[in-house]
Amino acid sequence: MRSAEGEDMATTQTPASDLWWPTLNAPGLPAVHCVGHAGAWPGAFRALARCLDGRATVRALRLPGRDRRLAEPPSDDPDGTVATAAAALPPEDGPALVVGVCTGAYLAWRLAARWEQVRPRPAGRRALVAVGAGAPDGSHRLRALSTLDGDAIRRRLARSGATAPELLDDEEFRDVIVAAYRADIALAAAALPPARLRQPILAVSGEHDDLTADEVAGWRRLTAATVSWHAIPGAAHWVVTERPDRLADRLCRWLTGPP
Repeated sequence: MRSAEGEDMATTQTPASDLWWPTLNAPGLPAVHCVGHAGAWPGAFRALARCLDGRATVRALRLPGRDRRLAEPPSDDPDGTVATAAAALPPEDGPALVVGVCTGAYLAWRLAARWEQVRPRPAGRRALVAVGAGAPDGSHRLRALSTLDGDAIRRRLARSGATAPELLDDEEFRDVIVAAYRADIALAAAALPPARLRQPILAVSGEHDDLTADEVAGWRRLTAATVSWHAIPGAAHWVVTERPDRLADRLCRWLTGPP
């Protein structure tokens, strides 16, 4: 089988950092650690990585059950997933962002909190960037999504535009995508621990997204620092693929100066 990016599946062992956090462009620059939407593969961030070439190093979380980890069952255990993923990529001292897209913003929050425990006083600036995601509201909506049958999930993914139609039409790939989506939704639906970040939260959405001010304001419960909201012109919900250039510029402005 080939990956969603058209690459052959590797069967050899890889170091933990590369297994969990493949680097999508040149290393050695300020870090942008990306967590995708439910069911996403690392390739979802390739366009953003290209836009950040020479400005920031982009790494994307590769969860079990996709890409080169197809042989592993997807995980719906938030604590175990965060502990292992955080340990696989030791926190750096330089500037770094954790970028979570849609439901991935909630797993990104957990990772940011974990890294704050490990490295409480980093030398560089830190922030959580929630792209197209309001704060979790404690409802059962996400958990209900994780119980949908495969056909319902396929229809939902087709409507959202998050997954290429040809992949959803491929029976083998569809089963993989559905299993990953269901597990990722369960991760996102799990209640967050009673903690607050020390770093700012930057909410980013497309100007045509339906994210509301109240949904963004909810992030204030989850950080002791500031919360700001930035709209990206020319984009709706999927900012990472619709306007990766403008998102890249926004991230770089935060990394190098006042937001």
